[in-house]
Amino acid sequence: MAKRIVIIEDDPYIMELLIYVFENEGYQVSSFKNSQTAADIGLLFPHVVLLDVNLAGSPRRGDQVCADLKSYAATASLPVILLSAEGNLELIAAKCHADGFIAKPFDLDVLLKKVSEAVL
Repeated sequence: MAKRIVIIEDDPYIMELLIYVFENEGYQVSSFKNSQTAADIGLLFPHVVLLDVNLAGSPRRGDQVCADLKSYAATASLPVILLSAEGNLELIAAKCHADGFIAKPFDLDVLLKKVSEAVL
């Protein structure tokens, strides 16, 4: 059974790269350029969520989505990894209870390893 990943990223070039990389690794990818509700994400039954913090044009920031995922019973145990160029990413991740974070620009091998570990 393929692992499912939800990717929420507003940059179309980064999104294209992430989709390509994760599909090549055998993941079933659901991608969004805007924030989604915890309930909507939960309906996709992902194994992990990769979430940008700054979502241009979106009504909510990625850390707000992360906090909602962690407070919603159906998705509270779902691993969430933040992906951002924010300077204080570690603090942002801690505040929203993310399971991990990766700073942009990122190394693909590090990203794949972190996601793989989160899915276990």
